Amino acid sequence: MNIGILVHSKTGNTLSVVKVLEERLSKNGHTVTLERIVPDNEDQPDKSKVKLVSAPSVSGYDSIVLAGPVHGFSPTAAIQKWIETSGDLRGRNISLIITQQFPFPWMGGNGTVRKITSLLQKKGASVNVSSIVNWGSGKRQMLIDDAVNKVSEYLK
Repeated sequence: MNIGILVHSKTGNTLSVVKVLEERLSKNGHTVTLERIVPDNEDQPDKSKVKLVSAPSVSGYDSIVLAGPVHGFSPTAAIQKWIETSGDLRGRNISLIITQQFPFPWMGGNGTVRKITSLLQKKGASVNVSSIVNWGSGKRQMLIDDAVNKVSEYLK
């Protein structure tokens, strides 16, 4: 399977998680391409004012993993802008990996998953798997392992 991992990562935390996933999926025999979603201004919270310097396309991928952090209890403006400008996502199954600093999913992670899922559904896509890695949790490595296992199991 040809899998695209599309990631927005300001600090490198989310990127470090998807690199583990990329390695696992490659070991499982998949062709995996990791592409960055890059805004012109990382600190701009208003998606209408964000321009994407890098906005990867979903064409050519059999499956997509979308990953990004929580900013202000919401998806980043870059992730929202990417979804808005990504073109037709009808029929696409997308797996989500969300990272957040706070130690509990209810502190922004759950809401971010719901918001991204809603935005993707409006574009015709469906979210089949989602995981939240709480960076401030004492269980960070276990949460990373769980996220990688969950997504790679789904994409077998």
